[in-house]
Order: sequence, then structure tokens, then C-alpha cells
Amino acid sequence: MGILDNVLGHLSGDANGGSPGHVEAVWEWIQEQGGIEALYQRFQQGGMLAVVTSWIGHSASKSLSGHDVQAIFGESALSSLAVKLGMDVPGASGILATYLPSVVGMLSSFGKAEGHMTLPEGLDPGSLLTTFLKR
Repeated sequence: MGILDNVLGHLSGDANGGSPGHVEAVWEWIQEQGGIEALYQRFQQGGMLAVVTSWIGHSASKSLSGHDVQAIFGESALSSLAVKLGMDVPGASGILATYLPSVVGMLSSFGKAEGHMTLPEGLDPGSLLTTFLKR
């Protein structure tokens, strides 16, 4: 099983009780926020750069709580995700806290944080999501 299969398996909710609908809603929300690079900047501004960079590469990933997500993004930004997920903001924050480490880790540039995140050559987020949703 390749690294992409591992990440997609994790995102599918096998271990987290999630669903493809959650993944799609989270991905749409990330795009609405300005993409992965904008999220990275929000973590940096929120003083949580060590957390987000721990998701990149082979180091031990630091956990993220729904409370952390609310502190970083605010209720206003999270309310659109909550609507997409059909739940309240605390519930949506918990879902985002579950998926962000895997999404950021998968989309980072070869496991390196260089002030921004880009996809490895040849990968595009739309095709990754499409592949996942077809499972």
C-alpha cells in the first residue's frame, strides 16, 4: 500500500468515524479560506507553527483540538464549514482538527515546510479528492 493509499484510508474515516461527505466539505472549506498556504499562514499568525510543521515529514505529529481550531480560525470562518457539515461550530471544529493533519501532510512539498506548501510535482488536489471519493 502506497503513501497515498495510507492517507486516503485515514481520511476515509476508517479510524475516525468520518465520511466522504466530511472530506469533501473540509476540502471545499480549505479552498474558500484561500487554500493550504492561507491555512499555514493562519497557524503561523496564531502561534501554532510548531503544530502544523509537525504534520509535515516523518516527525511525530502534534495533535490539534477543536478548541485550537476555533482559536486559530474563529467562529465566523468556521460557520460556513459547520453549515456544509450540517452541525454546529464546535462539531465542525472537531472534524477539521481530525482531518487537517493528514491533509497538510499529504499536500506538503516532500515533507518540508518552507514558509508555504505546494503539491509534489504531478499531483493536483482535485484529482486526489476525486480518487478518494471514488473509493
